[in-house]
Amino acid sequence: MIWLDITILALVIIALAILIALFVKYRKKMTMLDLEAMPRAKLRSKKYQLIEKRLARKTTSMSVGIKKASVPLSEGLQKIYHKLQQLERRYSHADKKPQTQEEKEQRRSKVAALLEDGATKFKDENYADAEQVLLDVIRLSPKEIEAYEYLGEIYLARKEYDHAIETLKFARELNPNDDRIYLDLGNVFEQQGSLERATENYKQCVKLAPNNPRNLSALLNVALAKKDRFLARETLWKLKEVNPENQKLAELDAQVKEL
Repeated sequence: MIWLDITILALVIIALAILIALFVKYRKKMTMLDLEAMPRAKLRSKKYQLIEKRLARKTTSMSVGIKKASVPLSEGLQKIYHKLQQLERRYSHADKKPQTQEEKEQRRSKVAALLEDGATKFKDENYADAEQVLLDVIRLSPKEIEAYEYLGEIYLARKEYDHAIETLKFARELNPNDDRIYLDLGNVFEQQGSLERATENYKQCVKLAPNNPRNLSALLNVALAKKDRFLARETLWKLKEVNPENQKLAELDAQVKEL
């Protein structure tokens, strides 16, 4: 039995070495390109960090499972081989930039279809499949802000706060003037219990879109949670101004007066 354990361990080490080699190979390939608005190497590096982290976690789980499981050797090797195939397929299609107008239109149509599919899966709370679809969107169109926003909401729904923050911060780098990103970031920090950081992001989203009732409501709610009377009164006044038909104004007014 000892020689069998040694053989299994050796095969696992070899398989992991192959995985590491694949990661290194494709990471090097990713960092050799340019992008118009910002260095593409940085963009691709960030983008693939999001993808690689998901794959790396699954690969780690797989290797731990092989060590602990008592399944036949052939079954364990098949799982490793299958994971390697998945990894190869995902990275072998790394963004080949469309050249002709027709190819660009096809790419846009594919991205739009994937986004719609990802959004549907997200609304159905099929988060695992939605995540994979949205990562494919990012692979095809690394500047697709909506894909990052959905990913952030997926990680928030799964209480993977660090991943949500990382994803939304990268989206913010791509478009620092999108108020929705700050709103989503504020929501993550608020659910984490980081009310000050939530307030900072809500203030920024209100600054970018001051007449959006959703932004004002988010800022007002966190002000109430912090018992910040000045901020709550100021925000409620603005909310009354932009959304006077809001049915909750009387209730909110009473809450502010209690501070």
